[in-house]
Amino acid sequence: MKKICLDFPILKKVAIEMDLLGWRNFTEAKITNSLFLIQEAWLKTIGSRLSINNWTKQFLIKILNITRRQWMYRNSRIHINHVEGLTLATHETIMNHTKSLIATDPTDLLPQHRSLLQMDYEALGQGPSLDRQYWIAQMESAITSKKRKTLSSIDDYNDPKIRKYH
Repeated sequence: MKKICLDFPILKKVAIEMDLLGWRNFTEAKITNSLFLIQEAWLKTIGSRLSINNWTKQFLIKILNITRRQWMYRNSRIHINHVEGLTLATHETIMNHTKSLIATDPTDLLPQHRSLLQMDYEALGQGPSLDRQYWIAQMESAITSKKRKTLSSIDDYNDPKIRKYH
């Protein structure tokens, strides 16, 4: 804050004190008294009919509304259900997971599951989230099947009873 007050030497002390208090204290309406003393002098200088008490009330309400609006924004992003009964965050998670699975190497899937990668991705992206969730579940199952098959092959190879048949 000190940097933005360089052109106003009278505010330098306020800026230094507010910097020491920090943003969180500011948004919780813990403000240095120096600001109110300067504002009171300014209101008298300009002959304002607004008292320092009324100015302070209005100022603190505006400051507290910053935190309130941030909280409302956060809650709307996380908790409020939008399209299809899902939150925006859930939609984004599904889309991001879909995008990451689209880039799956076909060799990471068993041959019978590779058809999952031969689909219309544009339709998948524009369709309902339920379709994407279903496709994600199929892809995860297919990837897991390949991993299990690979591990099973390694275990079979290392098993002396089975190795002699390879």
